[in-house]
Amino acid sequence: MKKSLMLLGNVLIILVIMAFIMLYVSSERQKMLVSQTEAFKNMTVAMESVTTNYLVGEQQVCRSWSNYINASDMTAEDAINYVRKSLTAPEIMAHILFAGEDGLTGFSTAPKANGDYTVSYNDLDIFSNGFDDLLREENKVNVTRAYINPINAIQSIGFCCSVNLRDGESGQMVKAVLLRIILSLRVLLPARWSGTEYTARRSAAQNQRYP
Repeated sequence: MKKSLMLLGNVLIILVIMAFIMLYVSSERQKMLVSQTEAFKNMTVAMESVTTNYLVGEQQVCRSWSNYINASDMTAEDAINYVRKSLTAPEIMAHILFAGEDGLTGFSTAPKANGDYTVSYNDLDIFSNGFDDLLREENKVNVTRAYINPINAIQSIGFCCSVNLRDGESGQMVKAVLLRIILSLRVLLPARWSGTEYTARRSAAQNQRYP
């Protein structure tokens, strides 16, 4: 009888210890999960802030180009030469685009393989709100969808500003769009970002106003 009671007591003690261990492990696992979730949220917020600041910064560089061009009574050739001299990194180029009878065409700061500096965007749909809206832009981030650059076939995005240029033949002022182009999204975006994530961050940045 005594042996049975002792055996039962030992079993109960073992069960209590096992229950305590399971509760402890479960509690620690929950704490770790909460900690990891919080760390992920903080990282996401920080990444979003850094990305937004980057997009705004690139837009401001494009804006400074357009402000100088608009204040200097330039032709398209003058403007392209000015921007070309302003470029300091090999992964950046610029295009100036006009909407005319030949579609959406213009000039590039960098040539194609055959030395041609002209560029056509007729087969590309890269402007979220349409080309004409860029000519009536506000002080916000205007960035294209990711696209294959028609100059060198490298995946790119472009920051856009409207410019007023003088027609070299008629002397009249015409509106155009200046694109500051970042070659290869790997320069800007982490490799793990999906197209949906890029679109979400681009939309958030486009709502960012700046002076």
